[in-house]
Amino acid sequence: MPDKMNCPGCQAPLRLRADLAGKRIKCPRCAHVILVPAEEVAALEEVPDEAITTEPLKSKKGRKAISRRENDPDEEIAANHSKYKPCPRCGEEGAKRVKWTPWGSFYGPALLTHVRCPGCGYAYNGKTGGSNLIFAIIFVTIPMLVILGILGALAWFVHHQGYF
Repeated sequence: MPDKMNCPGCQAPLRLRADLAGKRIKCPRCAHVILVPAEEVAALEEVPDEAITTEPLKSKKGRKAISRRENDPDEEIAANHSKYKPCPRCGEEGAKRVKWTPWGSFYGPALLTHVRCPGCGYAYNGKTGGSNLIFAIIFVTIPMLVILGILGALAWFVHHQGYF
């Protein structure tokens, strides 16, 4: 049994006790349900294809559905290198960070962890897996309102002074 492994859901490093071998545990960070292998390689090779399921499991508290994905070892190693959530549209992992956008220049994507899926091209928040649309609207609207307010105050001041 491995004493360390990464969560397949959030890639958080987990330290495992020996008494957890063969049991299901919940990641303390993302609540992803993980089957702890009894032996590293043997447990992964002996799982029949019929035992692998993608059906969502309910957490004990019933708050949200937890997706369960069991990949083959090669896919699991590649998935551990991705530090962002999988694409919410196509489920592909390995999203790349967006460096610049028209709505946020360089600082907007950096603040919001804006990433793009290599498969379908969908841009989303890499930490939460949700959309950044509302934040992008806020990033454009608030500075625009401030600029319009300054221009309005300047026009009022010029008009009040009698220049036109």
